[in-house]
Amino acid sequence: MKEHTAKIPFERSNQYNVIAFLEMYVDKSVFENMYLEIYKEVGLKHGRRVGAYINRQIKQKDFSFGTFADLFLADVQKMLLGQGGSKIVTVRQNYIDFLMELITKQYNEGKTTTEVTDAIYKYIRSREFYRWQGMRIARTETTTASNFAAVRASTVSGVVMEKVWVSAQDSRTRRIPEDKFDHYSMNGEVVLLNESFNVSGEQLEYPGDQQNGSAGNIINCRCTVAQRVKRDADGNIIRTNTTGRPSTPISTPQPTFAPRNTFVPAKTIGDAEKYALENKFLESVNYKGISLNRANTINKKLLKLSNQGLKFKGARFDKNQDQVFGFKDNELIIGNQINFKDETISKIIENQIQQSYKGIRYYNSSVELMHMGYEKKSVDNFIELLIEHEMNHYKQIQVYYAKLGGWGKETQKIAKKWYNTWAKEVAKRHRQDGWIPSRYSEIYVNDDITEKEWFAEAMLLYKRNPELIKDKTIRKLLEQFEPIYKLL
Repeated sequence: MKEHTAKIPFERSNQYNVIAFLEMYVDKSVFENMYLEIYKEVGLKHGRRVGAYINRQIKQKDFSFGTFADLFLADVQKMLLGQGGSKIVTVRQNYIDFLMELITKQYNEGKTTTEVTDAIYKYIRSREFYRWQGMRIARTETTTASNFAAVRASTVSGVVMEKVWVSAQDSRTRRIPEDKFDHYSMNGEVVLLNESFNVSGEQLEYPGDQQNGSAGNIINCRCTVAQRVKRDADGNIIRTNTTGRPSTPISTPQPTFAPRNTFVPAKTIGDAEKYALENKFLESVNYKGISLNRANTINKKLLKLSNQGLKFKGARFDKNQDQVFGFKDNELIIGNQINFKDETISKIIENQIQQSYKGIRYYNSSVELMHMGYEKKSVDNFIELLIEHEMNHYKQIQVYYAKLGGWGKETQKIAKKWYNTWAKEVAKRHRQDGWIPSRYSEIYVNDDITEKEWFAEAMLLYKRNPELIKDKTIRKLLEQFEPIYKLL
């Protein structure tokens, strides 16, 4: 982080553009890589130690470091892209605020841009630069990474394991009444591996569990989790199955699909849900809250996608979502607008098309494709195109996993080169008011969100006709994407 900041050209900033300047140059990927390196460096080493300890307890080498490493790194990617992703956004923003306060203070003291630049670079080179904030992040994430790795190592041990909470018995350990949370009294608490520790009312999988614990329960936590082999009444080790291997697979292979050519409309919402599950479009589904006509339209599109070997993790109706569709954690979120009467959606579509005749940019690629005759002007087609837009998000996320090393080193280098180039080119065009795939893709201010919407919208156009992508560099990147995706 310090090295990245030292390369920022502060001489190009001034007192009027500080916020926009820092938003541009404080790269989110620096924080993502920082977190990933902490987890890889701390987690893999600690997991190996825990695995060796487990093998000594059971007097067999059932623990496989390779299996653990694959599981651990895949779970780290998911965690960092889930709730961990929002944490990275917060840490980045706090860092921007920190730098902005430093710069603003210098300008308020009447210093010139040259004097401010010199003062900032001098401070960056000092030992005190972001020292305490950095130490807090490192301490918290090291605790989380090591304990997360210890728990994951136990899951591939082949035997039933218990977890033991270990807390430092000194005056610094949080306790009641001095603190809202009590870690001091947790020392020695034992639960099964798949159970949670009850820590002052919060259910934590391990010390530093950021997925389930609040800030006051995890920040600066020094506690650890120890692993203990569970034995039966006769003192024998309890295996997870007769072979001594985990009873559930460590990783789930990508599903294969037998092509299905005939769509069968359901007669009830329950039948529509059953159809989606039985045909393996989805792992979970909840269509309650949308009309049968809409559920059948969604299933029809999912059938097409599944024949390409693609599927969402789940689909559900969310009455609080204003959009027609959304995408979160590999799940298709159906919004409250999906049940507008057909004529209402038709009017929305026609209104957007009419605007395009007046020289106003199309609202989104779905409307643009209908206007140009690449797709029929129908409500069902509109919905199908929007689902395809969300599936483009899914595809890009898989390549993002690969960029972070989630699919192995062979694909990481290729994915990283493509993703970094794509993000850079999109950001450049967005800031310079260059070509954009649709008005929808420019309504966001955040670079990260803008880049994702650019991809989802542009790929929709590219699939119909590459010539619709007027920018040759963007067209070439979209052309390169599919071969990379097929490697995963």
